[in-house]
Amino acid sequence: MSSAARKLYDSPVYSQERTISKPLVKKNVKRRAKASERVVNVSFVRTVLCAIALGIVFTMLVFCADRVTRVQNSINHSNAEINRLKTTLIDETAKLESLKNAGAIEFEARTKLGMIYPNEAQILNINTNSKEEKEIDDKVIVSLDSDIDKNIEESERK
Repeated sequence: MSSAARKLYDSPVYSQERTISKPLVKKNVKRRAKASERVVNVSFVRTVLCAIALGIVFTMLVFCADRVTRVQNSINHSNAEINRLKTTLIDETAKLESLKNAGAIEFEARTKLGMIYPNEAQILNINTNSKEEKEIDDKVIVSLDSDIDKNIEESERK
């Protein structure tokens, strides 16, 4: 450069332009650097947002599966209770039918209470019209009473 050009270049007017223009150039360089950083930041932000979205989706799936499991457990519990009530209903219906049936009552009396009644072949009919028959009747009654007393004493001993 020549000396005239150097003086012009070093003059205050041009030096201000240089100082003003230099930061503009630097700002452009910085903007380019920020643009490259933004690409990295944008991809990072996109990755983070995708991860958050996937986390929300998986959380929703877990909560839905939990809800389905709770409903299934509730249904199973209700079905078990229904089955228990059905068996209770069947048992109570059978008891009611057995109470309606006189033969069942007699069977219960025989088995649980030990009430054994004589058959028709074991029953002795006695006419009390004559005195002789009356004496026989008294003997039969006395003999039956003594048998009953013996049975009662034996059952009390046990």
